[in-house]
Amino acid sequence: MVSRATKIRLGVFLAIGSIVILLFVIAVAGNRLTQKWDTYYIMFQNYPVSGLQVGGTVNYQGIKVGQVAAIKIDPEDVSKLIVTIDIEQGTPIKSDTEAVLSLVGITGLKAVEIKGGTNEAATMQPGTFIKAGSSMLDDFSDRALSIAEKIDLIATNIGDMTGSQNQENITKILSETSLLLADTRANLSGTLESLNLIAQNTAA
Repeated sequence: MVSRATKIRLGVFLAIGSIVILLFVIAVAGNRLTQKWDTYYIMFQNYPVSGLQVGGTVNYQGIKVGQVAAIKIDPEDVSKLIVTIDIEQGTPIKSDTEAVLSLVGITGLKAVEIKGGTNEAATMQPGTFIKAGSSMLDDFSDRALSIAEKIDLIATNIGDMTGSQNQENITKILSETSLLLADTRANLSGTLESLNLIAQNTAA
């Protein structure tokens, strides 16, 4: 049977544990509620943002500075996607910076990566649009697509060359070439015989 003292110690332990957990939750929630953000926008046109989620990471030169606040389709142009990002207040976003999407590990999730920017450029005001750029993955995909298109064109040309009509033409050309070679061989044989006869007469 559990003694009264044991019950008291257990109650005190649970009370202290609950208080510690409550204080931790208040600290985390309070930090998030008191965090001040600068809001910016990024517009992607004819560019899929699959893998990017609300709450995703926003990095600036590899350092986490914010999060994705919203993703929506432009109601005036369905080819455009507007991504809203919240960045820690005071982060210097220059007018010549670009925003791209980068892969996060091998999960397929993506993050917003802000890159570039020079000291001489003006600092952008919150509420403005950051220019959308292209990543190395995008460049590689574009090159791969271009190569695939060229390979498809070559395959189409080869298919045209090996079509039934071209096969008939090639067969006809080969047949005529064979006849031409036979005639040439006969003429050459006659010429050699004539030369041989001339040589014999000359010798006599």
